[in-house]
Amino acid sequence: MRTFVAMFLAGLAVLSIAAPAPASGAACPVAQPPTVGPLTPWGDPDLQGVWSGAESMAVPLDRAEELGSRNVLTEEEFEVRRARLVESNSPSNIEATNFGAELEVLQSTSRQASLPVDPPNGRRPPRMPVAEPRAPSRTSFSPGGFANVADLGKLDRCITSGIAPAMHAYNGIEIVQAPGYVAIRAEVIHEARVIPLDGRAHVREGIATYAGDSRGRWEGRTLVVETRNMNGRSNLSGNAGEQPTARTKVIERYTLTGGDTLWYEATIDDPGAWTRPWKGCTSTRAMRGTTACAIFSAPLEPLTCR
Repeated sequence: MRTFVAMFLAGLAVLSIAAPAPASGAACPVAQPPTVGPLTPWGDPDLQGVWSGAESMAVPLDRAEELGSRNVLTEEEFEVRRARLVESNSPSNIEATNFGAELEVLQSTSRQASLPVDPPNGRRPPRMPVAEPRAPSRTSFSPGGFANVADLGKLDRCITSGIAPAMHAYNGIEIVQAPGYVAIRAEVIHEARVIPLDGRAHVREGIATYAGDSRGRWEGRTLVVETRNMNGRSNLSGNAGEQPTARTKVIERYTLTGGDTLWYEATIDDPGAWTRPWKGCTSTRAMRGTTACAIFSAPLEPLTCR
């Protein structure tokens, strides 16, 4: 089952590597969003389709300190990172993957050094002191016994994949649009959000869920989705990435920059967890003739909870 692969790759996102040589440039965000592109019959920018972030599968949540503000790896650095990922997902590493997943990880082609781009050092801000006890949940691969089901993370228990699903490469998304609405469905856990675009207010503060309450709007050709009213019981990424609180607000931006490329940005503002807001971004690629439940290479199965 791909469930084990996805959980393992979520853990890989916290890794970083040393950087022996400098370079320049930035992988994202989009500097100049396009002003033209496909439209729906009712006139909204058309973002519909299945989008895979597999090319960014090896990009970590925290940039190596040696890289400073540089967010593009050299070819040598990229090959070192990719080799580590392939080795970690080989059939010999039964504890991590159950069967190996080279076909998936070989799709990781991004030279981006970290998902975060703000702060400029590509590292998540320091945690608030009161947030430190909110450690990530244990996973199926944690050593030792488990006292009860609550010891397992939310991903292991098939509850939720995290607060900004599209920022994590193992999680493909499907976008479907209708007049006044956009629906975004994630591959992992098959979570779906139906997001109104008519300017209505968020639900009252007392109504909180794992996925929160999302409202959308268009800024030019960019879809902006603001989510709040989260219950504070999700992790940032699957079972990992530290725990946000119920004060979290996430602003996502989806921009089609070409027929096959959708740029994704997420700004996470949680004064209960981090000392300042921070932003991550990545690119996704269109997957033609498939669904959000089968975005990776055959013969691997789509991620399911069984």
